[in-house]
Amino acid sequence: MTDPLYVRVTDILARAERFSEAAPPLLELLGSELHCDAGVIWLADAQRVAMRARVFWSRPGLDAAGFRDATLQLVVKRDAGLPGGVFATGETQFIHDIPSTPAREAGMLSALAFPTVDASGVSGVVELYSTEPNPPDGKLLDVLRHVGTQLGFAISRDEARVALQRSEEKYRNLASSFNDAQAFAHIGSFEENLADGTVLWSDELYRIFDLEPRHRQVGLDYLISRVTPSDHDSVQAAIASQQPIDLKCSIITEDSAERVIRIRARIARDARPRILGSVLDITLDETAARERIELHRELGEARRISSLGQLAATIAHEFNNVLMGIDTFATVLARRATDEPTRTAVSHIQQSLKRGRAITEDILRFTRAAVPVLATIEVAGWLQSFLPEATALTGNRAQLDAEPGLFIAADVAQLNQVLANLLINARDASSPPSPITIFARRAGEDVDLAVCDRGAGIPPDVRERIFEPLFTTKRSGTGLGLAVVHQVVRAHQGTVRVVSEVGVGTEFHILLPRVTPKEVPREHLPSAVLLVEDEEAVAIGLREILSTEGIDVRVAANGGQAIHLLEESQPDALILDIGLPDILGTDLYDQITERWPSLPVIFISGHYEVEWIEHYLVRPHVAFLRKPFETPQLMAALARVV
Repeated sequence: MTDPLYVRVTDILARAERFSEAAPPLLELLGSELHCDAGVIWLADAQRVAMRARVFWSRPGLDAAGFRDATLQLVVKRDAGLPGGVFATGETQFIHDIPSTPAREAGMLSALAFPTVDASGVSGVVELYSTEPNPPDGKLLDVLRHVGTQLGFAISRDEARVALQRSEEKYRNLASSFNDAQAFAHIGSFEENLADGTVLWSDELYRIFDLEPRHRQVGLDYLISRVTPSDHDSVQAAIASQQPIDLKCSIITEDSAERVIRIRARIARDARPRILGSVLDITLDETAARERIELHRELGEARRISSLGQLAATIAHEFNNVLMGIDTFATVLARRATDEPTRTAVSHIQQSLKRGRAITEDILRFTRAAVPVLATIEVAGWLQSFLPEATALTGNRAQLDAEPGLFIAADVAQLNQVLANLLINARDASSPPSPITIFARRAGEDVDLAVCDRGAGIPPDVRERIFEPLFTTKRSGTGLGLAVVHQVVRAHQGTVRVVSEVGVGTEFHILLPRVTPKEVPREHLPSAVLLVEDEEAVAIGLREILSTEGIDVRVAANGGQAIHLLEESQPDALILDIGLPDILGTDLYDQITERWPSLPVIFISGHYEVEWIEHYLVRPHVAFLRKPFETPQLMAALARVV
């Protein structure tokens, strides 16, 4: 899984108005991410005694028509088969040998099913099938429990919405029947005789206050006594005015439940002076309104992030190509520079390029987790080069204590963002002049990279949620900073550990696998390469870099030229931009593999993400580099695929 599954599930749920709209892409996501071939979403009926298949998915190319038709006609009760067993127990289950069923006839061998759960229990089951044994591990089971809760909440929210719509429709249809209308609409009525104090309450009004109808006489004084203190004065003032009343307030019922009601009352001054009134229980409406506000806020946040992602993807393509063109020439200049002023100038250019790459990564990380482009880096040297930025971020409070000689395989731009996020949090949590320390130590087979402050600390209840997307305690925060930290570290095969004590300070420890630096032997590099790149500056720069390494480079600006040059020169490897002017690089590669199936290829792109070519990357002679990349990353990738 390229990024946390629950984040992508949340994104799909946020984009859909109803669960029925989200269900097909959710099932496709789960099936693809868990390497399954087919799947079903079962939803329980209103009484939750049986389930019906609502959505069916199968991977492209699978002949599953009979399996699908048979499944969509089924009604499953508790303990019936795999989905019925999960429905009954609420536990994830796996079977490795499916018996003779339409699923087995379609080639399915194993099946995994997990429940969708809300506050009332199991509301449905997600069932995934595979043509191979694919047992889940403990980590996957934890993820599925989290996803099951997400889906259960979305399903129950849809059920509540449907129930509310049906309730409103019933209220309109039964308006002609006073008693039924009161019961369905939660409207109670009362009448209090001002002459003799006789009081009449309707049955529904008794129920609103959690009282047995007519078991004792209660009146306006009792109603006022149940009003919450915050609304008590306004209710008494409205009654004392002896004017018609129409106000909203909260009450505490006999069962200690808090409800929101709307009181309407007036004084009838006729032969029998009395107070006439009604009480409407609007608790569900108020709760639904608050949920709608929260949902709109979440949707607004998701749409904001989605819009930013679409804009970022558009900008990143051109911006990264520009950076790549500059970077390649800067690398050429750095290798040819003989005097100190020129080397200094080139160094400044390269630092600015790194800053440009960081800006692009900052934007993209708000929208999706980027796959790291790894290179071997010396930790102390990297942190020393990052120290000026750390100092600026912390107001000159950053201190560095790094053990020399430690190496990791990392994407420097991504780890710079991780450190920046942690340093900003440390700065906001502590007051000047308390120091903020970055240290790096050997920790067994790992490198322990930590950011430590002496600030306010994180309370335990908050600490449990700090890595959740969109969770924040800051007034203006997005709640994405630490979620990005968690994503990036996991993508680097690392872990994050938090040590915090309120009033003492906080330490974020990032444990990353320690590696041994290796030079790429010249004999592992290709002798001849075909570079397919339509950006002239990028093509010229890459040709210069590869030529410096003794590699013969020919350049094609489009797919047609690439086929011609392949026939003519038959290179050892292909560097292929995905976004060509006449054809997608992936489509061109499909044509090439028909004639040269074993030709090593490195896909490069500043716009398309690795997800586009995941099915190619299972081949040992295929790799991907995201622009802008550095020369060591290119050399390592060439050595790996050749």
